[in-house]
Amino acid sequence: MTRGWRPGLGAVHVGGQGCQFRVWAPWAEEVSVHVVEPQERLVPMKRGQRGYHSAAVEGISPGALYLYRLDGGRERPDPASRSQPRGVHGPSQVTGRDFAWGDGPWQGLPLEDYVLYELHVGTYTGEGTFDAIIPHLDGLAGLGITAIEFMPVAQFPGSRNWGYDGVFPFAAQGSYGGPEGLKRLADACHRKGLALVLDVVYNHLGPEGNYLGDFGPYFTDRYRTPWGSALNFDGPGSDEVRHFFIENALYWMVDCHVDALRLDALHAILDLSARPFLQELAAAVHEQDYDAALDLLDELPEPFASRLSKKAGDLSAQLRAEAAAKMKAAIGHADKVIETGYPEAAVAKAEVLVFMLANEDFEL
Repeated sequence: MTRGWRPGLGAVHVGGQGCQFRVWAPWAEEVSVHVVEPQERLVPMKRGQRGYHSAAVEGISPGALYLYRLDGGRERPDPASRSQPRGVHGPSQVTGRDFAWGDGPWQGLPLEDYVLYELHVGTYTGEGTFDAIIPHLDGLAGLGITAIEFMPVAQFPGSRNWGYDGVFPFAAQGSYGGPEGLKRLADACHRKGLALVLDVVYNHLGPEGNYLGDFGPYFTDRYRTPWGSALNFDGPGSDEVRHFFIENALYWMVDCHVDALRLDALHAILDLSARPFLQELAAAVHEQDYDAALDLLDELPEPFASRLSKKAGDLSAQLRAEAAAKMKAAIGHADKVIETGYPEAAVAKAEVLVFMLANEDFEL
């Protein structure tokens, strides 16, 4: 399926040898891209509205290493880095979005068909990698498992960790195989008829290698979680923090073909805004479902495409109405959860994609 979403943060390779860099750093007046390898150079970025800095840089291919230089001094990895091959303190790596996916026929599973098997990538096999799990997929499917849930894989210090101390939300752990390893495993899961669920942490970041606070108000001192500073979802600058984590969710689902997300410790996502972050997150994903459904029409073979094209207007209106109804139901469910204070819930997604929140699943 064609997935029309395009990332707006981090280093986005645009084909050939060009790359678009964009970072939210409102606390810096000047930001430059320091390309470390393969050919060192320093490229000033343009400061835009709301504290975003961007630069289009030629001569950059996947594999290039870079850092952001803040106000001519400190250098930091990219908050939206897709890969940290030298660990949490090292430079970020440009990655490509292209991948030889073989899971085209996969259309996901209904929520009621999810039979979950949770595993830790680093300890499930002796190798502790995404690729090493692939030979075990047939055995898991033979048990009756229909969905595999990974404990968090966002880049953390060292080579082994429970995953709840991740500091680069977009970067699949390098010692596990990085983003390419995750994509190979997602592709293999879908070929075997298995859904892939990823545990994500949107309530705090770990202590070591946590540089987001050098860029802007990603955190707040209004609240505190048991594990450190709370993320800023309702204070000054919180609109961009929300955008950061919504883009993170879409990245996992669109670019890495993850089918569902489990949100860790909802009770620690502290947010007293009029429209809570979880509502906005659900709405963004439902909008993506609608776009994906429209994209699918472009890939239907003849004569189906011709037949449907005659009714494109009616079909578009129907899809919009269905997406709006499901979005409204998801937002209403989130409201109910917030009003009752119940921390464990799930927001159903349209058709294929499903958000799995905490430890229980509810179908709207």
